[in-house]
Amino acid sequence: MLVELVQVINNGTGYSLSKIYLNPRHIVFISEDQRTQSLIRESNNLGLAPETTFSKIRINDAGLSREISVVGDPTMIEGKIFRKKRQNILRG
Repeated sequence: MLVELVQVINNGTGYSLSKIYLNPRHIVFISEDQRTQSLIRESNNLGLAPETTFSKIRINDAGLSREISVVGDPTMIEGKIFRKKRQNILRG
C-alpha cells in the first residue's frame, strides 16, 4: 500500500514539486518543516498559497535513512496514511 504525496525538490536554482508514492511502513517520523516553508515563501517560484504548510518525513529503508520535504502539515499526512489503511481493511 503506497500513499501519494507531493515532494518539494531543491534543484539548485529553485524549487519544484513532484508526486511521490511512499510506503508508510518506512516512515520513522513526520514533523512540521518551517525551514522549507520560509525558503519557499522567499523564492515564491511555485505559486503556492502563503498559508501552505510543509512536513519533513524521515524514511528508513534497509538501514538507510533520509529526509524529504512534502506539501502538507503532519496531521494531514498522517490522515492520508491512516485513511488509506482503513480503505484497504474494508475491502478485505
